[in-house]
Order: sequence, then C-alpha cells, then structure tokens
Amino acid sequence: MKQYNSVINSIFDFCIKSNVNFVFISGNGGSGKSTFSKNLKKCFEENGLVANLVDTDDFITNTIVRKSAVANFINSVGEESKKSYSSSFVESYCLNSLNATIFNLQNKLDFYIVPKHAKDNSEYELLKGKANVHIFEGVGTQFLNKIPNSLFVYINCDLELEAKRRIHRARNGEKEKTFKEVLESCKERREQLKVHSLLDGSKFDLCLKSNSDFSFEVNKDVFNVLGGNIVNRDCDFAIKTIKQATNMLVNEFEVMQKGDSDVVTSMELNIEKFIIKKVKEQYPNFNIISEEISPNEKLSDNCVIINGIDGSVNVSKQMPIFGIQMAIIRGGINTAAVTYLPFLNELYFCDETTSYLNGKKINVVSCPVERGLIAATGTERIKKIVALKEHGLILRDYGSIAVAFAWVASGKINGAIYNGDKIWNYYPVLKICEKANALIVDKKGVHLAASDNNFLNIMLK
Repeated sequence: MKQYNSVINSIFDFCIKSNVNFVFISGNGGSGKSTFSKNLKKCFEENGLVANLVDTDDFITNTIVRKSAVANFINSVGEESKKSYSSSFVESYCLNSLNATIFNLQNKLDFYIVPKHAKDNSEYELLKGKANVHIFEGVGTQFLNKIPNSLFVYINCDLELEAKRRIHRARNGEKEKTFKEVLESCKERREQLKVHSLLDGSKFDLCLKSNSDFSFEVNKDVFNVLGGNIVNRDCDFAIKTIKQATNMLVNEFEVMQKGDSDVVTSMELNIEKFIIKKVKEQYPNFNIISEEISPNEKLSDNCVIINGIDGSVNVSKQMPIFGIQMAIIRGGINTAAVTYLPFLNELYFCDETTSYLNGKKINVVSCPVERGLIAATGTERIKKIVALKEHGLILRDYGSIAVAFAWVASGKINGAIYNGDKIWNYYPVLKICEKANALIVDKKGVHLAASDNNFLNIMLK
C-alpha cells in the first residue's frame, strides 16, 4: 500500500524524470481526485515550478440544459434504460473546447478559461502555456485522446465509500437523502459511466484505489511511476510491449516468399501488428516505421521504428537466432531502443546515455585483432567476409543484424557490419551499440559498430 504523500512525490519525480507535461486525473465521485490534484499542484509549486490545474467540469454543459437532456444507456444486465441527464457523460462535456485548451497549452500559449464559479471576466483563470505541468482533473479527462508526454491516472474507491463521501460533501442535496438513496444514485452513475468510458483500464497508466484514510492501493502501474528500476517511460513501454509480443511466438506459422532470398512469416506479421496497435494507443501523434506494415513512412522528430522479427529466414527454418526490435524518437532524440533475443533470453536496451543487458550496464570489449570476431550481414556480406579474412579475423554471418550488433554491445564479438539501409534492421541495435561505447559508422549503405579503432580501421578498408 502506498501512502498519500509518497504517491504525490512519486508522480512528481516521474514527471520531472520522464518529461511529462500533462497529468490527466479521472475517477469516480468521492475517490479523492480533486484533493489529489490540488496536492499534486502544490507539490510542484513548493519545488519552485509552475503548475496549471484545470477542472474538466468547467467544460461541462450548463446544469439546467444538461438535466433536461435524455440519455439512453445499457445497464449491467443488458437492459436499455432512458434517464434524464444524470450523467450522459460524453454528451455533456464540451470536448472541442477542452481539446482546444490542451492544444494551446501544448503550443505553450497562455489561455483563459471560465470556471463554473466565475461571475464575470474578473474571475476568469489564466492558464500559463509555459507551465512545467498541466494537471487536468475530473471525469471528463477519460474522454480525451492520448497525447505525447502525458500520464493518465484513474482513482477508484468502493461504492459504499463513495456514498459516504458524497453525503459528507453534501453538494447536491445528499444530506436530505438516505444512505440507500445515495448508494443507488452512485450505482446509477457508475453504470452510465461504464457505457461511455474506458474503465477496462486500457487508457490509464496508473490506477489507484482510494481507501477511507486516503491512502492508496495500486491496481495498475504501467510505467512503474511509484517505484522500480526503469530507465525512462519510453524504455519501459518498449520493453513491456515487446515482451507481450513474444506471447505470439508459436511453433506453427505460414512462411511467405518476399523476394529471391527473403521471407516473411505470419508470426512476424502478427507481432508487428500487435506492437503497432500498442504504439498507436500510447503515441497517437508519432510516425511509425515498420518493416511489413509501413516501410515507406519517413523518419521524423517523433516516431517509432519497429522490426517484428529480424532474422526471418532463421525463424522459417526453426532456428532460434533472431530479434524483435523497437526504437522511440521523441523531439528528435532517441529516448529508447530495445532489441530482444527471446530464445536466448537476452534483453538489450538503452536510454539516452547507457546500454543494458537484462538490466545490467554493458560495454564493448576489446581484444587483439588476431583473436577478434567480426559479423558481416547485408547484401555484400560474402565480399566482406572474403576481404576481412585477409586480416586473419574470424568471421560469422548470424543471419540477423539484431543478433550481430547486440553481441558487439555486450562484448561477445568485436565488430559487426551491415550493408543496406532498411532502418528497422539496424537503427535500434546500432543505438544500443553506440551507448555501449562502440565506435560507430552510420551512413548510407554502410552501418557498422566496432569495439576499438583497430577493428574499425580494418572494417572500413
């Protein structure tokens, strides 16, 4: 169980570390989301930072108009019900205005909003476009689309606790109602909310359960916001997504010919589609470059590069030497690169500064040239192997660029060279080599990594 203050502090630390600019906090009534949001804002301000706090109920239709509306919804036993507004949530929120506000803040523009309590324009609230964090609180947040650099939080509580807190607040005449009446009203709101919202948890990164003492239990923590040893949220997302994709590795699959010497398997297509689906949910505005689905997409400052399986021919022959790869570029910076060799149980990844193998920092390893081992892959690998043999080197072709370069990063071999420009093949693992202090050549037609200058010079020849 996480105590209240430690949760606030952890979210604050996570936002600073992972460059999170937007925090969206939703939850059922009485869960404590408003108090939680105010405390989070206070935490930023006490640390000398600027925070905006927006109540999404300020973007809700006028109460009189709202309550005259009629909404249809399906209850938990599958029967259609017709109710006056009470909570036709989606229809009652002015989502266009709410989205426009977010767009302005994304573009660092100052923006005035009209809070519910405002009597005239002297009580309009100014949102500062250059604030360190923008906190949006209220049920309406869950109807918003995912945006980059955001954290979606959901706070829940038991039904009876919600009813008790509503009676304590007594905002809508609950004092005059019996506990049973308030409880039924809470049930009704939850039923309608289920129809319109994403309470299956797919949208939320952090799900908390509020207890009576305002401590919290953690039901879901996608990015290890409240603890753990992740490097950053992009690495964590890529690692978890690729590991989930390995559930699609099967013994029986279809093999399809792509060219004279290349194949693609149905398994690879399924993995790539799964990863793309996850990426679109988490990074809706990013370009996606992938080998089979979107190979012609352009590299951009915000994009994700995916290779469902690197080493398809090996896989088609039931050889376990292959890798699954992903890289995330955010704001023109490679924030995460992951290469996973599932049957070897080797998980390589890097952030902006450091490379890791199964969670431990790695570095290239040098040795005398005569004892060196080099891997050559790509269209001209035979010519490269013949040329490199003149130097007395041991040469290998592993049939997988991901495997060859990953082994350079972890010191198993001393160099790898790839002739070709299919970015999904080399980009993620070349970044891992770079952060493992390999010497890199990355130019059109030639991509290589070497453990030291001796091997680099030989490969360049």
